[in-house]
Amino acid sequence: MKVFPIMLTASCLLLTGCSTKEQANSTENTKVSASSNQVQAEQTANNTDAATELTNREVLTDIRNELKIKDALLPESFPVEDGNYLGAHIEENTQVGYSIRFYESVAEDSNQAGEPLAEFTATTDEDAPAFPAFDEENIPEDMSVDLGYGINGILEGAAGSTYLQWKEGRWILQIKAVSADNRDLQVDGKKMVKYLEEHALPAPHDEGMVEVSYPKGENNAEIRIIWEDDSTLYTLATTGDPVDALKMAVSVK
Repeated sequence: MKVFPIMLTASCLLLTGCSTKEQANSTENTKVSASSNQVQAEQTANNTDAATELTNREVLTDIRNELKIKDALLPESFPVEDGNYLGAHIEENTQVGYSIRFYESVAEDSNQAGEPLAEFTATTDEDAPAFPAFDEENIPEDMSVDLGYGINGILEGAAGSTYLQWKEGRWILQIKAVSADNRDLQVDGKKMVKYLEEHALPAPHDEGMVEVSYPKGENNAEIRIIWEDDSTLYTLATTGDPVDALKMAVSVK
């Protein structure tokens, strides 16, 4: 009778004839294999993220090279989902200004605009708009809202809308919503204040304005961030989460 050698694998764990030592060795081999697969998966993900980040930086470099205004400022951080790519299209490019539309694409070399992210505009032939006045020292007690970090805002309603407004440095920030939606603007305000405690918006020449407006029944806000630096007026327009908009504005350089 020919005897075949016994091969001990993970399957022996199912057999009552396997020794405790054999079971332990097999279990350990299985753990090592699973750990190795996890490491390989993490390395693949890291390599993919690094390649995507490099591609996104190249997009911004190409845009800067195309613009007629040298040393142009652009946002460098965008809410792009992992694995997707940043795309951009120059809408206007003159000696006095430029306008760039940024979008998210699922393909690196796609020529079709995907999900819109933001539009960033710079112009040297327009004056800064007049922003609403805000007296942070004299907020009526019944309208005062604590936004944290020693910052108080004013909450008021007018013409079917509710407004929350406050000031940080030379920036005026305002959130608007339809009163009938009963949106808690204080929640949004606190999130924005918390983010800005650790991140600085660009320093405006005089004043800057962050306008957040929620259309009726919508959870995505329409956002404009406007400021003037020297003789250039910058505008970042986007739709979505206010903190994501702040992150884009903070990244402008």
